[in-house]
Amino acid sequence: MDNTNQSPSLARPTVHDSSQMVLKIRDIPDTPALTDHVYKIIRLVGGEVFVFHSRFQGARGAASYLYLVGCPPAFCQEYNARKWREIDPVTTYASHHMRPVLPSDFCSLSSGQKELMKVAKSAGFAVSIAIPARHPADSRVGVLYVGAAAIEAETRLYAGQGLLVHLANELLDWVANRVRQQELGGDEIRLDSLDFLILRYCYQGFTAEQVANLCEVPVSRVRHRMKRHMDKFHAKTHKAAVSCAIETGMLRMHECPNDNTPSQLALR
Repeated sequence: MDNTNQSPSLARPTVHDSSQMVLKIRDIPDTPALTDHVYKIIRLVGGEVFVFHSRFQGARGAASYLYLVGCPPAFCQEYNARKWREIDPVTTYASHHMRPVLPSDFCSLSSGQKELMKVAKSAGFAVSIAIPARHPADSRVGVLYVGAAAIEAETRLYAGQGLLVHLANELLDWVANRVRQQELGGDEIRLDSLDFLILRYCYQGFTAEQVANLCEVPVSRVRHRMKRHMDKFHAKTHKAAVSCAIETGMLRMHECPNDNTPSQLALR
């Protein structure tokens, strides 16, 4: 593989560095910044263009479809105008499978699906890989579609599927959090990674001092965030704010840390 045009850090990123890049998604505030960051990640494995498509069950029961577009907009416009979502073999596959797949492996395509694949190739997806993402606790389904123009890139995309699986799942969570924030009042509720850690540890029964120790931040910052949580959820106590975060889906109990308990922490 010719990597003469790449810096050493991009040509051979460490697993740790790549993983940290993906985790930074949790603190990205808006879609433009997120799109730019995803570009940086897919380029690590030979990707040049991408689309992340996700489906959510809305608060009123209706399904909603959201897209993060990292390819020529005309492709997505045609995709929507021709209602290709209904016949897209990639989204159909993602609804029933979790393993990454190369769309070139699809066989027995209809004429409409072949036309879709042809247009996708002209939009930069000459070779591609599809990464399903699904959350076991609810109806969220997503698929990350990463492509490149050079045929040789398919090998790199396939080899980098571990990183892309991580990316797809983080994107699904990012979009889900944005949907929840909108349903709960738009920009009035904004929680970053520290907020989620504090909420999760408080759910486990840790005190403010213990949370500060675990998060390696001043206890004053933890108490400030706890008061902010109470204000955001209109709760009289922080325990009530944690309960509200769980009830609204912003905090899922199975994601709460369980590697420490207050008693274990006290022994340190």
